[in-house]
Amino acid sequence: MESLQMNKVQHLLDLYWDYKIPVNLDKLVKNMGLHVQYVEHIEGDSPEYKLTGRIDQVNGLIVCSIHSTQSNLIQKFTLAHLIGHYICNHGFGFKCNVKSFDVVNFENLDMLNTSIDPRNIEANKIAIQILIPEVAVNHLIQKENITTIEELTRWFNVSKTMMTCRLKQLDWLK
Repeated sequence: MESLQMNKVQHLLDLYWDYKIPVNLDKLVKNMGLHVQYVEHIEGDSPEYKLTGRIDQVNGLIVCSIHSTQSNLIQKFTLAHLIGHYICNHGFGFKCNVKSFDVVNFENLDMLNTSIDPRNIEANKIAIQILIPEVAVNHLIQKENITTIEELTRWFNVSKTMMTCRLKQLDWLK
């Protein structure tokens, strides 16, 4: 499962990523033929659910709706998470809120909590791989000598927690 997931992400990046960091998700999804809309209200939202995003098929178009009042980091991760659902063929109508990815501690992505849909865990793993591509991490560390978590976090414009998790996945941290 893990290598199939990595192959999907690598294929996606090979086809659509321009090899610039931070990864420009809007450009990536445009290259994929998906549409992104930043909106103040997402269909199906409620005060208790607080949706951050949703992926739907509308009139033949794949549309990722992102809640525009969330922080940039949450918007970015939500879009990468929705791309994860898309490339894994999880279907449409997927709605996510911060709990879709926040309850899954990035340090323990493989720990299966029975209350968490395994498709969300898979989408989270893919989101991290998209936002922090292995080839870019390796280049910055090996060729540019950028080695602190803080510096790498700035380069990729992600949270420190997410960067720490990715560095552990890539065996740069123990």
